[in-house]
Amino acid sequence: MTNTANFLPICCVQPVANVRQSWVSLMFHLPPQQAFSTLLPWLTGEQGFLAKVPSVTLLIPCADPFAINPSDLDQVPNGRIILLIPPACCDQANVEEHLRSLQVAGVRFMLDGCVPSHVQPPLPIAAMLLRCGHGELGKARETMRKLNGLHCAIEIENSSRLGDCRAASFSWFAGDFMLQPGATKDDGTSRARLLRLLALVERDADIRELETLLKQDMSLSFHLLKLVNSAAFAPATPITSFSQAINVLGRRQLQRWLQLLLYARPLEVGHANPLMPLAALRASLMEGLCAASGGDRATQDQAFIVGMFSLLHLVIGTALSDVISALKLEDVVAQALLKQTGPLGDLLKAVEQLTRQEVAPDLSHFHISAEEYWPAMIKAYHWATVVLQDS
Repeated sequence: MTNTANFLPICCVQPVANVRQSWVSLMFHLPPQQAFSTLLPWLTGEQGFLAKVPSVTLLIPCADPFAINPSDLDQVPNGRIILLIPPACCDQANVEEHLRSLQVAGVRFMLDGCVPSHVQPPLPIAAMLLRCGHGELGKARETMRKLNGLHCAIEIENSSRLGDCRAASFSWFAGDFMLQPGATKDDGTSRARLLRLLALVERDADIRELETLLKQDMSLSFHLLKLVNSAAFAPATPITSFSQAINVLGRRQLQRWLQLLLYARPLEVGHANPLMPLAALRASLMEGLCAASGGDRATQDQAFIVGMFSLLHLVIGTALSDVISALKLEDVVAQALLKQTGPLGDLLKAVEQLTRQEVAPDLSHFHISAEEYWPAMIKAYHWATVVLQDS
């Protein structure tokens, strides 16, 4: 995998959600004219995106579909990759025939933008993608009427624009609207208990103190016992006490589970909190890139916490400084969160860019190569999608 990766620059990978806020696809922001084939080694195989993140499709720009041969797609599961075809390709000779051959090999297609009114997209193209920052919804409707698939809108800045895109019959969405979920319907008492539990775990409190607080929250107690009795832990006999549950889970995993629960309150029945998988994604990517840059285990744990708590103020609706004060976080973690300063603050800024914009930051000053970046990104999306499915 290493030799091919040398020709692939680091690029951003952005989640795409459906109307229920569940992730349905990942958008790869490949640089213009970047060959699709250079990305294939990170997509296929047991450790690639397709195997490790099986619940989503992959949206990948394809500047020149004629540069792809059907034989290149031998290891691609049917329908999991959607190639974004430039509108200019629609008028090329033999394009429909070539797209059909790629379709038989297992890929699907989206039109990457609008076509003129006199142009009919080739039949294998079933849907379109619109960059809302550069295209008008009115113009998009004309192209959408020529296609019968699920259309995707990206670069959606806020919930108002999201509403416009939904009204225009788009089904998939990406953009900063995910960072603006609105007010939650959470029980503030439960969230306060979670913060107190995290503070107790952080200072290595006695199990009896943890038990006392757990017993005050029926929902929290239920979810903890459900977790440790799940197939992932496969206990020989059912675990029924909190002390057993804490010992089975371990304090490090208990801490991470509690951190995730802070995001786990749904905004509406049947709708996931979009911040929960984003926080999990940031946390895992922070940890992985920290390891790739040479950070030790303690620093990796700090990086994980910085990523996990970087969105918490949006959920709680209070100042991030108040959250940090309640948790009594280490100063290096607090400064990374509050001011994005220090090595962890710099890494947080890079992680934010890598998961929400088109142009990737320079990771060379972190001493992170493409060969180290891609496994960390795959692992982060694997964990984030598992979290989303279990929420």
